[in-house]
Amino acid sequence: MAGCPEAVQAQEDHRRLLRRSPVAGSSFEVAEAVTAWWWAQKWPEERLSPMRPEAAVPAGEDPQRWRILARDLVTYPETVTLARLLASPAWQLRVAADGGGHLPYRLADVPCVPSELGHRLRRSWLTERLAACTHGPLFAWTYQCVRRRMLVQTYYLQLRLRGRGILGCN
Repeated sequence: MAGCPEAVQAQEDHRRLLRRSPVAGSSFEVAEAVTAWWWAQKWPEERLSPMRPEAAVPAGEDPQRWRILARDLVTYPETVTLARLLASPAWQLRVAADGGGHLPYRLADVPCVPSELGHRLRRSWLTERLAACTHGPLFAWTYQCVRRRMLVQTYYLQLRLRGRGILGCN
Protein backbone atom coordinates (compact mmCIF):
# COMPACT_ATOMS: atom_id res chain seq x y z
CA MET A 1 0.00 0.00 0.00
CA ALA A 2 3.04 2.28 -0.04
CA GLY A 3 1.98 3.35 -3.54
CA CYS A 4 -1.49 4.38 -2.31
CA PRO A 5 -1.19 6.83 0.61
CA GLU A 6 -4.78 7.96 0.06
CA ALA A 7 -5.96 4.41 0.91
CA VAL A 8 -4.02 4.51 4.19
CA GLN A 9 -5.61 7.87 5.07
CA ALA A 10 -9.03 6.52 4.09
CA GLN A 11 -8.59 3.62 6.51
CA GLU A 12 -7.97 6.06 9.36
CA ASP A 13 -10.99 8.14 8.33
CA HIS A 14 -13.12 4.98 8.10
CA ARG A 15 -12.17 3.87 11.62
CA ARG A 16 -13.00 7.33 12.96
CA LEU A 17 -16.38 7.25 11.19
CA LEU A 18 -17.21 3.82 12.63
CA ARG A 19 -16.46 5.05 16.15
CA ARG A 20 -18.50 8.24 15.85
CA SER A 21 -21.58 7.43 13.79
CA PRO A 22 -24.34 4.91 14.51
CA VAL A 23 -25.19 4.80 10.79
CA ALA A 24 -21.60 4.40 9.57
CA GLY A 25 -22.09 0.76 8.53
CA SER A 26 -25.17 1.35 6.41
CA SER A 27 -23.69 4.56 4.98
CA PHE A 28 -20.57 2.65 3.95
CA GLU A 29 -22.70 -0.04 2.26
CA VAL A 30 -24.52 2.59 0.20
CA ALA A 31 -21.23 4.31 -0.61
CA GLU A 32 -19.75 0.98 -1.77
CA ALA A 33 -22.72 0.46 -4.09
CA VAL A 34 -22.30 3.99 -5.46
CA THR A 35 -18.56 3.67 -6.14
CA ALA A 36 -19.04 0.19 -7.66
CA TRP A 37 -21.64 1.69 -9.99
CA TRP A 38 -19.24 4.53 -10.88
CA TRP A 39 -16.41 2.03 -11.47
CA ALA A 40 -18.56 0.17 -13.98
CA GLN A 41 -19.19 3.38 -15.95
CA LYS A 42 -15.53 3.65 -17.07
CA TRP A 43 -15.83 7.41 -17.51
CA PRO A 44 -13.08 8.71 -19.83
CA GLU A 45 -12.45 11.74 -17.58
CA GLU A 46 -11.39 9.50 -14.66
CA ARG A 47 -7.66 9.79 -14.15
CA LEU A 48 -6.98 8.86 -10.52
CA SER A 49 -8.67 5.49 -10.09
CA PRO A 50 -7.09 3.82 -13.14
CA MET A 51 -3.65 4.56 -11.67
CA ARG A 52 -4.35 2.84 -8.35
CA PRO A 53 -4.68 -0.74 -9.65
CA GLU A 54 -1.31 -0.36 -11.33
CA ALA A 55 0.24 0.82 -8.05
CA ALA A 56 -1.11 -2.18 -6.14
CA VAL A 57 -0.93 -5.00 -8.73
CA PRO A 58 1.02 -8.04 -7.49
CA ALA A 59 3.96 -9.15 -9.62
CA GLY A 60 2.89 -11.53 -12.35
CA GLU A 61 -0.84 -10.76 -12.06
CA ASP A 62 -2.84 -10.14 -15.25
CA PRO A 63 -3.76 -6.40 -15.23
CA GLN A 64 -7.29 -6.98 -16.61
CA ARG A 65 -8.03 -9.61 -13.98
CA TRP A 66 -6.53 -7.40 -11.28
CA ARG A 67 -8.80 -4.51 -12.31
CA ILE A 68 -11.80 -6.69 -11.48
CA LEU A 69 -10.36 -8.07 -8.25
CA ALA A 70 -9.08 -4.74 -6.96
CA ARG A 71 -12.21 -2.62 -7.43
CA ASP A 72 -12.99 -2.26 -3.73
CA LEU A 73 -9.37 -1.46 -2.89
CA VAL A 74 -9.08 1.04 -5.72
CA THR A 75 -12.31 2.88 -4.89
CA TYR A 76 -11.85 2.68 -1.10
CA PRO A 77 -10.77 6.33 -0.57
CA GLU A 78 -13.77 7.64 -2.53
CA THR A 79 -16.06 5.17 -0.76
CA VAL A 80 -14.96 6.42 2.66
CA THR A 81 -15.31 10.06 1.61
CA LEU A 82 -18.81 9.37 0.35
CA ALA A 83 -19.76 7.31 3.44
CA ARG A 84 -18.71 10.17 5.72
CA LEU A 85 -20.97 12.51 3.79
CA LEU A 86 -23.94 10.11 3.70
CA ALA A 87 -23.67 9.49 7.46
CA SER A 88 -23.88 13.19 8.27
CA PRO A 89 -27.31 14.24 9.63
CA ALA A 90 -26.59 17.82 8.53
CA TRP A 91 -25.90 16.62 4.98
CA GLN A 92 -29.11 14.58 4.93
CA LEU A 93 -31.10 17.66 5.97
CA ARG A 94 -29.38 19.77 3.33
CA VAL A 95 -30.18 17.21 0.62
CA ALA A 96 -33.81 17.01 1.73
CA ALA A 97 -34.16 20.80 1.83
CA ASP A 98 -32.44 21.21 -1.54
CA GLY A 99 -35.11 18.94 -3.03
CA GLY A 100 -37.51 21.86 -2.66
CA GLY A 101 -40.40 19.69 -1.49
CA HIS A 102 -40.50 17.75 -4.77
CA LEU A 103 -39.28 14.24 -5.50
CA PRO A 104 -36.32 14.41 -7.87
CA TYR A 105 -36.42 13.09 -11.41
CA ARG A 106 -32.64 13.36 -11.74
CA LEU A 107 -29.81 14.37 -9.42
CA ALA A 108 -29.75 17.85 -10.97
CA ASP A 109 -33.09 18.42 -9.19
CA VAL A 110 -31.12 18.31 -5.92
CA PRO A 111 -28.13 20.41 -7.02
CA CYS A 112 -26.14 20.16 -3.79
CA VAL A 113 -25.56 16.43 -4.39
CA PRO A 114 -23.63 16.49 -7.68
CA SER A 115 -21.81 19.72 -6.85
CA GLU A 116 -20.70 18.66 -3.36
CA LEU A 117 -19.53 15.24 -4.53
CA GLY A 118 -17.58 16.72 -7.42
CA HIS A 119 -15.92 19.07 -4.93
CA ARG A 120 -15.23 16.52 -2.16
CA LEU A 121 -13.85 13.92 -4.56
CA ARG A 122 -11.81 16.54 -6.44
CA ARG A 123 -13.42 15.66 -9.76
CA SER A 124 -15.07 18.74 -11.23
CA TRP A 125 -16.21 16.73 -14.25
CA LEU A 126 -18.20 14.42 -11.96
CA THR A 127 -20.69 17.20 -11.16
CA GLU A 128 -22.06 17.24 -14.70
CA ARG A 129 -22.06 13.44 -14.99
CA LEU A 130 -23.98 13.03 -11.73
CA ALA A 131 -26.45 15.81 -12.50
CA ALA A 132 -27.77 13.76 -15.43
CA CYS A 133 -28.30 10.58 -13.35
CA THR A 134 -31.87 9.31 -13.14
CA HIS A 135 -31.03 5.94 -11.57
CA GLY A 136 -28.36 4.13 -9.59
CA PRO A 137 -27.65 3.85 -5.88
CA LEU A 138 -26.80 7.53 -5.32
CA PHE A 139 -30.02 8.61 -6.99
CA ALA A 140 -31.97 6.09 -4.87
CA TRP A 141 -30.36 7.40 -1.66
CA THR A 142 -31.09 11.03 -2.62
CA TYR A 143 -34.67 10.20 -3.59
CA GLN A 144 -35.28 8.49 -0.23
CA CYS A 145 -33.70 11.38 1.65
CA VAL A 146 -36.09 13.87 0.02
CA ARG A 147 -39.06 11.50 0.35
CA ARG A 148 -38.44 10.90 4.06
CA ARG A 149 -38.42 14.65 4.71
CA MET A 150 -41.65 15.09 2.76
CA LEU A 151 -43.34 12.33 4.78
CA VAL A 152 -42.23 13.89 8.08
CA GLN A 153 -43.49 17.31 6.99
CA THR A 154 -46.85 15.84 5.94
CA TYR A 155 -47.17 14.03 9.27
CA TYR A 156 -46.52 17.18 11.30
CA LEU A 157 -48.88 19.21 9.13
CA GLN A 158 -51.63 16.65 9.78
CA LEU A 159 -50.96 16.83 13.52
CA ARG A 160 -51.25 20.63 13.48
CA LEU A 161 -54.45 20.53 11.46
CA ARG A 162 -55.98 17.94 13.79
CA GLY A 163 -55.01 20.09 16.78
CA ARG A 164 -56.92 23.00 15.26
CA GLY A 165 -59.93 20.84 14.48
CA ILE A 166 -59.48 21.36 10.74
CA LEU A 167 -58.67 17.75 9.97
CA GLY A 168 -60.84 15.07 11.48
CA CYS A 169 -59.52 11.76 12.77
CA ASN A 170 -59.67 9.06 10.15
